[in-house]
Amino acid sequence: MSRNKKVKNFKQYDSRWARVPYPRAPYYMADSGCGATACADIVVTNPKYKDKTPKNMAKFMTKRGYAIPDAGTAWAGITACLKH
Repeated sequence: MSRNKKVKNFKQYDSRWARVPYPRAPYYMADSGCGATACADIVVTNPKYKDKTPKNMAKFMTKRGYAIPDAGTAWAGITACLKH
């Protein structure tokens, strides 16, 4: 199996989105955004979505009710995000 050199490894603590409310303050991406961050890692491997970030995934999850205060991302949110 060859390695894809375009694989991203986003960090939920990245200053570009760490303080983004997830889904709302006092909960933030840095604390509970691992699901949204992992989805972004996968989504960007498709050239069509190469500019997506964990911030985009967090918006998707929050808007659809998959971001849960003090818990992170619902499992159903990961599936829904990747299918979308």
